[in-house]
Amino acid sequence: MAGTGKEAEHGILFKGADAMEAAAKLRVVIFEKTGTLTRGDPSVTDVIALTGNEVEVLHLAAVAEKNSEHPLGAAIVTGARA
Repeated sequence: MAGTGKEAEHGILFKGADAMEAAAKLRVVIFEKTGTLTRGDPSVTDVIALTGNEVEVLHLAAVAEKNSEHPLGAAIVTGARA
């Protein structure tokens, strides 16, 4: 858990402890994640609503993430405020 918290402080997110352990064995990493790497932080770029409208969907997602400390949750809240 301490490693996960420290990684999150630096903007690194792992899906789980097993992924973090597997990463220790990596020799090469290739990134294709424009935006997160170039700007240094995640952001909302598109909202697609299956029902309702995009503004409502983003609003509801932001309400759910309002108290989250997760970087993706913070990006949703920032996107909704914008």
